[in-house]
Amino acid sequence: MKPTPPAIEPERIFMGLSWRIIIRGALLDIVLTVIVTLPLYLYYAGSDFFSLDPAVADRATETAYRSFTFNFLSLVLGLLCTVIAAYWASRRAGSRHVPHGGWVAVVSMLLVVPFMFVPGVLDLRQPIWVEVAGLSGMLPAGMLGGYIAAQRSRSAA
Repeated sequence: MKPTPPAIEPERIFMGLSWRIIIRGALLDIVLTVIVTLPLYLYYAGSDFFSLDPAVADRATETAYRSFTFNFLSLVLGLLCTVIAAYWASRRAGSRHVPHGGWVAVVSMLLVVPFMFVPGVLDLRQPIWVEVAGLSGMLPAGMLGGYIAAQRSRSAA
């Protein structure tokens, strides 16, 4: 009589995740995105973007937001920052790379989205397509960063 094989159970969704690394990855995503988009604002909005007069700064920001190129570049660079942060976190975690990358994106979203509704903090003046594409692209970008980390760790082994 053959022994019964062990039951196949799926991995639990939170099992083996390093939340400290995921939170650091989400913070890295946010910081990188701010650092990378500041030169874009400076180029498309000009030095008035940093004006102490709110009306002048708002006009400069509106000028940038009317530019398709600015919106597209900020979207692409923001998603690239998510890929980089998820890659970093997944490599640091050392296992379950794709889930780590995905959770970096989710935590990053959870940290940023509430501030979208606070007046004056993150004004939703960009076209809605930029916001929708950015938020809907974050999870795939995070998982892509995790996937790249998994491929790199396999090739190193």
